[in-house]
Amino acid sequence: MTVESGDAVTGAAFEDALVDYSLAQPTADVSNVGVNDIERIGIDRGDDDRGSRVDVTADEIGSVSGQKDGAAVRIDLGGNYTIEAGDEIVVVLQNVQNPQNAGTSEVELTVNTQSGATNSTGPVTYEQHDAAVTFPDQTSGGGEVTVEDVELTEGGYVAIQNDSGANPDAVRGVSAYLDPGTHDEVTVELDAPLSSD
Repeated sequence: MTVESGDAVTGAAFEDALVDYSLAQPTADVSNVGVNDIERIGIDRGDDDRGSRVDVTADEIGSVSGQKDGAAVRIDLGGNYTIEAGDEIVVVLQNVQNPQNAGTSEVELTVNTQSGATNSTGPVTYEQHDAAVTFPDQTSGGGEVTVEDVELTEGGYVAIQNDSGANPDAVRGVSAYLDPGTHDEVTVELDAPLSSD
């Protein structure tokens, strides 16, 4: 969602976000989404990397609560994050259960549901698609990794996740958008450098 200059949230603190899949069928199930399933929430400034990276990370999550019989989730934030005109609000969730049937539906993002809310609705497409990667062991300086081969039937991204540690399954880095097809030597910059193997 991109905030326009006349929107009610312009100049306000970023207090919460409601992601609502209940607008039309088929709907996703977000009833199992909790604090640890918030992969990324924050503000992208400068329209430089739409939807995948943030310049201001909202890392103080107060609570996550299910809404609308599991078809919506509200994320309450702590901290002091000011929304400016032109900002893109980015919310990336893990543990979302897509519907069994493919199809296109609507998802709505509402920012600051309790005070001067602004919302945006957009399409979400659920598809059956396959992806495969070849990711051999490698030596790295810790700031990036290289995925040897990526095969995508639909366009998308390669996300590097923790395998273990304090935050298993936490996303460490995301590639640039990849078109459908086969890609060789895909470099993924890590959000924080690795310090051990």
